[in-house]
Amino acid sequence: MVTQLFTEGNLGASLEVSARKVAERLATWDPDALLKAPEADVIEELVEEGIARCPLLLRDKAWMPLPSETTQRFSEFGEIVERRITQLVLVVPFDGEAVVFRLQAYASSWNRPQVISLDEHELRIAVDGPADDAASIRAQFEAQLDKIEMFLKWSRKQIEEHNAQIRTSVPGMVARRRAQLLATRNLQAKIGFPIRRRPDADTYTVPINRRKLLPIHPPGTSTGKPFAPEPAMADGDYQAALAVLRNSPATPWNAALRLRQSWTRSRSVTCCWSTSTHNLKATPPARSSTERERQTS
Repeated sequence: MVTQLFTEGNLGASLEVSARKVAERLATWDPDALLKAPEADVIEELVEEGIARCPLLLRDKAWMPLPSETTQRFSEFGEIVERRITQLVLVVPFDGEAVVFRLQAYASSWNRPQVISLDEHELRIAVDGPADDAASIRAQFEAQLDKIEMFLKWSRKQIEEHNAQIRTSVPGMVARRRAQLLATRNLQAKIGFPIRRRPDADTYTVPINRRKLLPIHPPGTSTGKPFAPEPAMADGDYQAALAVLRNSPATPWNAALRLRQSWTRSRSVTCCWSTSTHNLKATPPARSSTERERQTS
């Protein structure tokens, strides 16, 4: 079924509806949440809701399914005749909002492009009853795409103007709304009566979907305190310190050091002796030849 593009509505009116929805969303935003949320986050979400995205044809990713046949009706001598013809189809993906293909921009033309189908992410155009000339068929497909691009160019200009207005106006709208809420809160506080807040006022969160990056710690480590290495002394520094203590006059610290060194040497000798004696095996004394002969007889 053939669908004519850019005929089902007015693009300007649709963009105005989007702008009004942004203002309505800000006006109905929960006051506590709006005052607690970072102003930049509120602006980002409202801008994201208010802007439009004009489709961009991905012509370099177009592809063709297998040939098919379709029924064509035409008039012949005053009668409606049907016949089966070959149909070649080109599938063209696109980025952006498919609804833009259905809306008419301020600049337009009566000779509008046609497609055989339009989905959320691709459109299909066709050449019916093609001749046996590949270059001619390719040229027909390119001509249809060029016409669609021309209409999208008009729509894109209007959408870019709308998006620029949204990005410019939303920050001021948010600032004014927050200032209004703060002024009302301050006025209420000056009246003098106790203010009772809703029980859920402190638990309300702003519905902004933003990814949070959490630190990843290796297993077995503590995340409470930063890592601090153990104090250590290089071997060269340690030996130099010992040399200074050895050559220093007699002091309680020097005596303690020499006592520890003598104890370490004696313990080392003892350990070496016990280790060597542990490895010794008892060897019986050699017997004389006379004793061996007596044992044999």
